[in-house]
Formats: sequence, structure tokens, C-alpha cells
Amino acid sequence: MTDTAPATTSSGAIPDLVKIRPISTDQTIDVQTSILEPIISNQTFIKFQFDNKGILHSNSKLQFSITGTAGKRRFLPLINGIGAVVNRCVLLAGSKTIAEVDDWNHFHAYKSMFLSNESKKERETVLTGRVGAYEYDYSDTADNLSSSTLKLDVNKDYNDTALTLPDTLNLDNDQTFQINLSDLFPFLKQTQLPLYLMKENITVELHLAPAINRFWAEKSDTDSGPELTAVQAETMQFDHTKTKFIADYLIYPQDQMDNYQRQVETAGLTIPYYDYLLTRSTLTPATNKLTFTRTLGGANRICTKLIIANTNDVKDVNSVDNVYNSQYKTVGDDVTVERLKVQIKYNDRNLFPRPIENSALMFNHLQACEGVPPFITKQEWDGTRADGISTDTVEGYSTRTALTEAPKNFLAFNLNRGERVNSRGVELEMTMPLADGATYTQRAWLEVAKVITLKNGRITCTEA
Repeated sequence: MTDTAPATTSSGAIPDLVKIRPISTDQTIDVQTSILEPIISNQTFIKFQFDNKGILHSNSKLQFSITGTAGKRRFLPLINGIGAVVNRCVLLAGSKTIAEVDDWNHFHAYKSMFLSNESKKERETVLTGRVGAYEYDYSDTADNLSSSTLKLDVNKDYNDTALTLPDTLNLDNDQTFQINLSDLFPFLKQTQLPLYLMKENITVELHLAPAINRFWAEKSDTDSGPELTAVQAETMQFDHTKTKFIADYLIYPQDQMDNYQRQVETAGLTIPYYDYLLTRSTLTPATNKLTFTRTLGGANRICTKLIIANTNDVKDVNSVDNVYNSQYKTVGDDVTVERLKVQIKYNDRNLFPRPIENSALMFNHLQACEGVPPFITKQEWDGTRADGISTDTVEGYSTRTALTEAPKNFLAFNLNRGERVNSRGVELEMTMPLADGATYTQRAWLEVAKVITLKNGRITCTEA
């Protein structure tokens, strides 16, 4: 074993047909699409099994439909759409786990921030139920060429200052939505699985989120305590007659497929990839502040990235993002109280010379981790620009209030020393001003390097 991450591989380590990248020569490709039924399905668990043929396309789709409450306006959380329904996903070869992500719906909320406005407006709203594109809120007065606020853009006109979401998003209309296979298992964005070389059954297991965390309701149905309680008790059942896996298998010319098979049978196939290790902790502020040091695991592993979400679990059906949020500080300002401070330590050394407490620097680290900035407003990031959000309503909720109550202050840091973590693991030191009287859950995902080895049709997965 080596002490460096398998960030790159030699050109011969993975066949060109498995890597996701342009191919230098013209290729004839036959795409066979299979509509797979779940082999197990209920309201808490679903399992699919793939056919061992061709190369599984990473953009194969998982399709869901949720039966809404008759006559009521119910919607998927805006930030992660249909991704809210999957709590845990596992990819297996036989009984061996290849990849898994716990609290995947929260992880997907983080990843969804980096979708562009164009993608959300033109594609994701219909395909996945994710909403988050913004447009300028121009004044209705004579000076209608200036704007100082933003509002949601869903390709539908506002009724004066009120927006009702399109009927295609209303769960009462028995809509179907889809999730990419590569969203469930991020390593598939770089490589594809050559199923025809595998003798073991490849399966996907999905553990589903509780009903209360699958949707949100229009404001008029949650105004009073009894009304809110009634909405929270709604079941939002899956219609499993529409639960399918739309699997695309790539079939190249037979001589090429045979050549790759002989190459793999002779030398084996090694695929480096990254998986995500979750640690979860319940936090309760004291004197309007949290100060703690946590061990996040990762001992004896190569860890390359850390993603943090500080979730207010009180939110559910009366928040447009349900429980999928990450809090910024909720008390005082930078003058009257201390700032959010973060320090990361591994291998007995701090990652930063001093704790990071500048919001702009944290935003810069977040952008560096994903390669693009998150497409969110300043108010959603750190709560400092409420006046930049329109007061127009969305399903009865003030947009300004709705986005303020659904913050997206996710933190991410590259662990860029390329070292194997020692037995103490990765340690997180944090000071965070948060109001007393609420309980928060901190989720921390460590990106860890692993290796898939395919030999004689059998898969083994090891730490890098």
C-alpha cells in the first residue's frame, strides 16, 4: 500500500471504453435500454439488480413517483427535489459493498447547490423537482428597469407578487421524477461499470427517508398548530407501479468487447475511486454558542475532502427545503459575538496556520472543492443580505423568509497534503454562535480513496 491518493492512473489501467472521456476514433455503439423492476420494494426499502451485459452507462436513471394528498398542494424540497426521498444508497457486487453514502439526501442537497441557474430552470425542475434558479425582481413602478432584489424563477409568471409553483411539481398530480445513477454514487461520473466482465450480481439498495422529510406544504395548510400536525402525519406513499430503474447498457463492436475482456482476464482491471464516510453528532448550544472538538474517523485511510452540514432538525413540512439545510450563525454579529471558527487537524498537524473565521475565505474553500461556485444567494450563504431577496410569495411563503429559514452554509475543505491519516483520524475543531433552545445535527462526510480490482470476473474493494 502507498501513502498517496490514486488521483490518476496510467492510460492502460482502465480500458478507454470504461473511462468517461472523449474517444479518439469513431466508434459504433449500440445502446440497449432495460426497464428494471425492483426485486424488493416497500415504503422504506428498494433493491434493484442489473443484468450482467455491456457497460452500464453512468447516466442511467432511477424513477420514482409519490402519491400526494388529494386536493392539496404538496411539493418536493426545493433544494434536492426527488433526492430527498433517499436516505442511504449502497452499491454491491454480490455481498460486497462497492460504495455507499449515508444521509445521501443531505449530501445531495450539498451537491445540488452547484447546479447552474440554467440547468435548474430548464431541466432540473421537470426532471428531478429541484428549484433554485433566480431572476431579478423588477419594480412595477414607472422605473421598471432597475432591481435590487432576486426572486425564484420557475418559468412561470407571478400573479402580481405571488407565485404558485407549476402543476408539474405538485405531488397530487402523480408526477414521476428521476435520479441519475452517478448522483447516487459520485465515482461513476468518472468511470462506468463493465458489467459483462463481472460474474457477480451488481445490485443497488436504497433506504428511504421518513415521509415527513419527503415534502413540504403550502403555507395556508401549516398556519396553525393543528393544521401543521395534520400535514406532518400525511404519509406521502410511493407508487411502486412507477418505481423503475432505466438502465442503459453500452455495447461496442464485438471484437473490441472481446479484446477488452482478454486484456482484463490477463492483467486484471484496477479502478481507483472515492467513497464517502459519514460521522454524525447531535449538538446542543450553551450560552448561544457551540465549542467542540470531534474525531471524524478516517484512520489509516487517504482522505482528500471534508464536507460539513450543520442541520436544524426542527424544520420539516413548513420549510421549502424541509430539513435539508446547513446553518450559519444565528445570534449577534461579528462585532458583538465571535465568528464561526473552523480548524482541521490530522497527522498531528493543523491544516490551517490559524482557525478560519472569515466567511469569504470559507466560501473560497467551498468553491475550490467543487471547482465552481455554489449558485445560491448571499442571504442563503451567511444571512447578511436579507434585503437582496424579494418579499414576493411562493405558495404563500415570503421568499425572503423562506430562504432565510433554509440556509445553505455548507462547508467544504480539501485535505490537500496527500497523506495517509494516522490512527487518531481527522479532528474537527469548531466554534459556532447558535441560539440556545434548539438541537442541531452535524454531518461530516470524509472523501476517502479506494480501489476496485476486477480479476477473474470477481470484484474486490480495498482502501487505497
